[in-house]
Amino acid sequence: MQGDRISIFKKIRKVIPAVGFVLILFYILSCFNIPEILHKIKNLERSYLLIAFALSCTQIIVATLRFYLFLKSTNNQYTFRTCLKAVCNAIMYNCFLPSKAGDFLKVIVLTKNNKRRIDLSCVVLCERIIDIFSLVLMTLIGLIIAQRFYLFIFTLGSLVLFIMLSTIILYLSKHWRIEKYIDSLKVTCIEFRKNLRFSFLAFLTCVLFWSINITIITTLFSSAGINISLNQILSFWPISIVIGLLPISISGFGSRDITFISLIDMPEISESVLTATFLYTANLYWLLGIISAIIIVSKKLKNE
Repeated sequence: MQGDRISIFKKIRKVIPAVGFVLILFYILSCFNIPEILHKIKNLERSYLLIAFALSCTQIIVATLRFYLFLKSTNNQYTFRTCLKAVCNAIMYNCFLPSKAGDFLKVIVLTKNNKRRIDLSCVVLCERIIDIFSLVLMTLIGLIIAQRFYLFIFTLGSLVLFIMLSTIILYLSKHWRIEKYIDSLKVTCIEFRKNLRFSFLAFLTCVLFWSINITIITTLFSSAGINISLNQILSFWPISIVIGLLPISISGFGSRDITFISLIDMPEISESVLTATFLYTANLYWLLGIISAIIIVSKKLKNE
């Protein structure tokens, strides 16, 4: 009976992002002027677009460095080359998986041992949590700068709620069948605290990763000829990214875009904003997915 429930839950979890993607796409086609968006794409400022493309390509290296440092901080010794292969696999699968679920596929590249995979999955989980924490921290700073105190309180409250729920899960884990996973996570956290130098560098890499992402979207706004203040971008884009990580669409398409458009509340430039945010998804998900696939194939050909 429990196995049937788990099976049903897995099927629902797979269906929701696909249904969400279709519904969001239908909403965009219905509520936005698509010919105008296509016209804006044709008339983008090419120099800014090239800068955004170049910055997007650097994210493969930054993401690899981040993963490498998290592994080092938890005493898992892997070469940068191996980490690059694992990250490229994750980026490739994130093109069509929700919530960047492809990140957990990195462990499959690193080892075939099931016990090691559990341990490494905990490292990936810590990477994701600290990565999102750094993004939330940047959001809070942006909201203070923009004096959006209501949103600041809401974001801070959401962070506190997440910490409380995580604490409750850890406390109740002994009553569930996930105790061995929680134990492995505790060991990972202990190792992470011991190696403070690598842990701090890993955190800084998370900040660097999201800083580049914010620079990319700012550059894309400039390419589309949109005059949005840096305060607005710092305040609302990180929140939009967090919403985009929820498993309600594929690659965060639509959910991230509509959230940002709603938050800035400037309907007169909605099509221009959607043009830039669409290019953000195209650059950082689909284009990087293709580049990652090329890197993986080239490495396989080189090994043969």
